[in-house]
Amino acid sequence: MCECESCQDSVLAQARRNALMKEYGWVADIFIEDDKQTPMGFNIHTHGLGEKFNHLNFQIVMPMPPETAHAMFVVLVEKLEEGQVFEAEKLYSDIIDIYDITFKLAEETGRKVLRLIVPDKEGNLFPDDLEGNFKKQWE
Repeated sequence: MCECESCQDSVLAQARRNALMKEYGWVADIFIEDDKQTPMGFNIHTHGLGEKFNHLNFQIVMPMPPETAHAMFVVLVEKLEEGQVFEAEKLYSDIIDIYDITFKLAEETGRKVLRLIVPDKEGNLFPDDLEGNFKKQWE
């Protein structure tokens, strides 16, 4: 079992989480502030993809509306269902309408995840081209 707060939460929350995991085979946990293990304190990540698809789970650390992050995870999971495999530092152009994305291999509560790198408004993705919070995604 993961050590994130959602996994250690109340019995009711755990029952809801288990029902979602049973129905969909994966869930997303959302921490929108004060997560000490991420560069910006924001952490949305998935659970269950290893078991369902033999694939690393995903993480987003760029602050954004949780609904937006979850929508990106839904697209990624749909791609996994189609047989696509995602890898770190490879470009993918069919997840966000007009921008490419990439992933960084990262660690979240002691497990390896693929951190989705959100592009800046110019579409930049890699550390040498990014500034400010966008660059922090690579930490």
